Amino acid sequence: WQGRLVTLHLRTYGGDLHIFYEVLWKQVYRAALLHCGQCRTIVDVGAHVGMSALYMARLAPQSVVYALEPDAQNFALLVQNTASISHRIRLHQAAAAACSGTLYVHQSRYGYNSRALTNGNEQPVPAISINDLMHHHRLTAIDLLKIDAEGAEETLFGAHTQWLAH
Repeated sequence: WQGRLVTLHLRTYGGDLHIFYEVLWKQVYRAALLHCGQCRTIVDVGAHVGMSALYMARLAPQSVVYALEPDAQNFALLVQNTASISHRIRLHQAAAAACSGTLYVHQSRYGYNSRALTNGNEQPVPAISINDLMHHHRLTAIDLLKIDAEGAEETLFGAHTQWLAH
């Protein structure tokens, strides 16, 4: 990281190596960031263990990344992996949703496939709308929005989308 080594914590069994390869080696987000080098505000919905947040923060050095991850195991690694730049990343153990409230995390064999569901008897997690995230952090605009929410995209864009204007 900018001349310093960063220690990453990855699970060999949970698909983390696949995400590491996809984000940091194949650089799947590079095209979006080529147009956003001056980004100030990045929202990473479905931050997993932090590969995309780290990558985006590095390529947009003036930015603050707001990372949302509902899965507790993923979130624990997200905290560890982003500790070296915690001053630039705001972490939320929460699921993005059309309305704030509570959802339930269904964990998958692979950490990147966990889903936040509207009902269930599994681990409850706060749900936060993009409108409320913006209000909480006093954001006036989002320069780059990355969403990888395992099927929740439809509900996220289905209602209460005032944030799209920003």
